Amino acid sequence: MRFSSNLNIIVKALDSAAEFILRDYNELQYIQNSLSSRIKFANSSYKRLKSLIVKDLSNIRSDYDIYFTDNENHLTNKNSGYFYHICPIDSIENYSRGNSDFAMAISLCYGKSYEDSKPISVAIKKLIYS
Repeated sequence: MRFSSNLNIIVKALDSAAEFILRDYNELQYIQNSLSSRIKFANSSYKRLKSLIVKDLSNIRSDYDIYFTDNENHLTNKNSGYFYHICPIDSIENYSRGNSDFAMAISLCYGKSYEDSKPISVAIKKLIYS
């Protein structure tokens, strides 16, 4: 199946995120007895996942902004008009509990401001397959 170039970039970033998170998910299975350590591990894993996605997306489109749903912004160019919006679906809490229903959505949007933007390309991927 052929995708647009924008969607190809998003899908490749999600594929590399899936490879990374699967390794951490397997490690997370062994620390389910300790609540504090599993939450701490899940949060550090999510931070590394975010930095991996930012690196992947900014290597190809370095002039686009990147926004996360947890209000963390990685601004690169205030005048670009294009930005990626990244959202973990079914929350990081499911991931910390060892639930494999953890997905991520990335959308490429265009607009003069975050509130007035419109999506151009969107992809959602379940990152963990059990």
